[in-house]
Amino acid sequence: GILALEIGGRIPVTEYDQLDVSGAATFGGTLEVSLVNGFVPAPGDSFHVVLYGSHTRAFASLALPPLAAGLQWGIEYGATALTLYVKSAEFTIAASAGVGGQISPLGASTILYGANAVYTITPDSCYQVADVLVDGASVGAVTEYTISGVQANHTIEATFVQIQYTITAS
Repeated sequence: GILALEIGGRIPVTEYDQLDVSGAATFGGTLEVSLVNGFVPAPGDSFHVVLYGSHTRAFASLALPPLAAGLQWGIEYGATALTLYVKSAEFTIAASAGVGGQISPLGASTILYGANAVYTITPDSCYQVADVLVDGASVGAVTEYTISGVQANHTIEATFVQIQYTITAS
């Protein structure tokens, strides 16, 4: 089934739909939300769309309206209310390093919309940076790289090569 709700402001019942379930609510199906009356949610806005004594399960799918660039919906199944809220969009940057060095920060990092993510690439002793790939494209053998104004998920991967010396004896 579908639970369709309208949000046209910040005041419960008066400006946005609020379902009050006496007792336990069991969620499933789709939560479908529409913005009405030209309302534009802002960061920090929250809407207690379903009140309940307790709940089980979660909605199988969400049909939420698009928000302004840099914002996204959050959903929280709290002890007594299902709350929709507006927050800054978050993206993930996955950083990895091959044998012979490190990248910092390593692993998955959560970055807010529009922020910069700075990575430091450090070869181990007797190694040098071979290449750094950002989203699969080479940015060269750099020891620092900044992903500026993040607006999507990214990957950054550092590879290293052992330094080889030629010794000429005479």
